[in-house]
Amino acid sequence: MSFLSKLIKQCRKPTGWLGEMTAYQMNSGHSMMTWWGLCHLSIKKDNVILDVGCGGGRTVNRLAQIAVEGKVYGIDFSESSVKVSEKTNRDLIKAGRVEIRQGAVSDLPFSDDTFDLVTAVETYYFWPDLNSDLQEVRRVLKPGGRLLIVVEAYKGSKYEERNLKWVEAGNMAYHSLQEIKDLLTNADYTDVEVFEEYEKGWSCAIGKK
Repeated sequence: MSFLSKLIKQCRKPTGWLGEMTAYQMNSGHSMMTWWGLCHLSIKKDNVILDVGCGGGRTVNRLAQIAVEGKVYGIDFSESSVKVSEKTNRDLIKAGRVEIRQGAVSDLPFSDDTFDLVTAVETYYFWPDLNSDLQEVRRVLKPGGRLLIVVEAYKGSKYEERNLKWVEAGNMAYHSLQEIKDLLTNADYTDVEVFEEYEKGWSCAIGKK
């Protein structure tokens, strides 16, 4: 297995001490792109929010700073990610404003119509069944709730050559912006919008339940 394959394997599911280091690196490496994606939404202070594939927990922390009267949940199927995310959000967890759980996108441990917003930053590439998993996310959204997907590996990017190396090494899902839009539409999301910051190599998609 190549070094790149090993690295992306850790991104898919951080494991052990190396996985914890990867989760911390995600916190810094994805920060600016995450903020750019969130700027395309109007988030209310009392929103209930879920971050799917929460990694090191930086996105959860940022969301909790916006939804100051709501609650933010993070979920990740990696034990190492959960551990780091809990450390990152220790004070918010004690205050009852954040909750981190271990679990998978394919079987979310939440009731129907729970969340105003679900975010997924740099994670959809690794979901096992995109259509089914998108429908599972839709299930836990409230009517009118939104899903935000933020990615930096997509067809047509300024960094296509780099992205193709990642995709081949990590067996990742890989789509154009139109294909991502179609994925959301086919999973019964409405008012789907896609945005791109071409020079940065960032994109995001938003769909409504």
